[in-house]
Amino acid sequence: MKNPKSLHVSKNIRPLFYLLTGLISTILVGSLSTETSQNTFAQLSLNNSIDFSSFANNETKFDSSIYNSTNSSTSANPITMIQDPPLSSQVPSTSNYEESLISLASYAIEKRLEKPKAILEVLSKLPEVQNFSFVNHVNKDEVPGIPAEDESEKRQIARYILSNHPMDFVSVLFLLPNGDVYLLEPFARQQNLSTNNLSFRDYYQGVISTNDAYLGNVITSAASGLKQVQLAVPLYAESSFNETYDNRNTPSQSNITGILSTGLNLQLFTDILNIANNGGNSNDDSNIVLMDGNGTIITQSSKNSTNLFEGNDGLIADLKSYKLALNGENGTMVEEIGGIERKISYTPVKAISNTWALLLIK
Repeated sequence: MKNPKSLHVSKNIRPLFYLLTGLISTILVGSLSTETSQNTFAQLSLNNSIDFSSFANNETKFDSSIYNSTNSSTSANPITMIQDPPLSSQVPSTSNYEESLISLASYAIEKRLEKPKAILEVLSKLPEVQNFSFVNHVNKDEVPGIPAEDESEKRQIARYILSNHPMDFVSVLFLLPNGDVYLLEPFARQQNLSTNNLSFRDYYQGVISTNDAYLGNVITSAASGLKQVQLAVPLYAESSFNETYDNRNTPSQSNITGILSTGLNLQLFTDILNIANNGGNSNDDSNIVLMDGNGTIITQSSKNSTNLFEGNDGLIADLKSYKLALNGENGTMVEEIGGIERKISYTPVKAISNTWALLLIK
């Protein structure tokens, strides 16, 4: 494994640094500094920087809190980010163009994930989000969860997030501590749910076991039937919030009063891979593939509107390069895919609570 250290930018690879750091500073607006991402939740609660009595009367304050917690002072300057210690310390030292490319793409994905995570952590402190007032209405009708007319404030918040952050989220889900569905927005998705309990999902189990934010692997949505990745955070009753946060090193399932989970918009990953792969219009047959920890393709860069490895998850998951990336290693090797020898550069992606793999296949 190559140890992360300061990256020397040679002339032949300098364009890719400007390409991807420009990406981070434009379509990836909302990156957090490492210190901010680690301390956002603590600062919001302990410093009482947000004191919502009602979301409906504090939308402007909420927007300001989201903005402040998801923007860093260096995010607007690509050159500053190239020189910044956080960037150079995250990217492994290499003279290989492909390895440098996917290392930066991996870093961009990691930074991009900090925005939806911070938004959920801010949301989790809203009283309307923390409290569950209609538990006795769960599964009252034939539709899983509570009826559409219940929890209007929760639904208002969910719709607000979906309409104001469409590049981040496609759905907002509330679960009870036992995994029962409480509500889901858009409500059409709640109506289409094929089950009323999601305790078998990895993101539910991850939050319950860690009392912390958890990013799951790819699932087939029980509401839409589409490929989806869920990000989830624990919810606590208002009265126990500060005590629970202060004791997060000794989590207890009994402290959790619910789970807030969102379906991430996979286009946010695809955009990164497309730009890294010359907008999906490179002259060779290269493709960049993002894999989850279970060997499932999350997304890949587009090639003439066709994904080269669509439906071939198993072929990619069997690769040694994929397994090395999941083990935290980066490098380049030649492997056979479908009877054809391919040059593969690989690197891990630290996806919040998870480890994913990024492969550049030529």
